[in-house]
Amino acid sequence: MSAHAIQDAPVTVEQIADGRWLLAAEDLVPVSVQRTGSEVRVVLLPSDAGHATRIDDAPRLTRRDPIRIDHESRTARVADRTLTLKPQEFDLLAHLARHPLRTFTRRELLAELWASCDSGGRTVDVHIARLRHKLGPSYRAALATVIGVGYRYVPVGT
Repeated sequence: MSAHAIQDAPVTVEQIADGRWLLAAEDLVPVSVQRTGSEVRVVLLPSDAGHATRIDDAPRLTRRDPIRIDHESRTARVADRTLTLKPQEFDLLAHLARHPLRTFTRRELLAELWASCDSGGRTVDVHIARLRHKLGPSYRAALATVIGVGYRYVPVGT
């Protein structure tokens, strides 16, 4: 596969706080993020290709999903109510929702979300249980357990 420069939609990468990097892509939306070893691959499509134009909506497989996440304000809404989430709960829900239908092991979630945490996989289980409770009976199935592996986000309505 050859790399091509996109002249109408510049992509920039810049280092931000805590050793993190920011990928900015004008008029493009992410449709897939994959981690392979030390490499991260992001698949982008033009925002006018029938996909959502906001990064919050881009990973969604359906527009009917009533769970909405606003990364800038760090808030999550389900149907007509705002969820009261602790920072770790928000991070977990936002991460899973950003990668719909992708299964994450507990170890992956700990490493990606709370690298400085020395806790075990039960920490993830506790946060998932709290999130399910806060989502309520109608929406708790969005956080699916993959037995023997971990968890994944299943958009409501798919």
